[in-house]
Amino acid sequence: MQKSVFYGALAAAVVLGGAAGAATLDDVKARGNLNCGVSTGLV
Repeated sequence: MQKSVFYGALAAAVVLGGAAGAATLDDVKARGNLNCGVSTGLV
């Protein structure tokens, strides 16, 4: 029982993580460029 709950939670995390990554990729493609870096107040 505990293994099936663990595997179910793991599968849900993988599916939701993939959906979040796809949304981010769509945002980057719509913007046309990739913004990389850190905030100026960090260093």
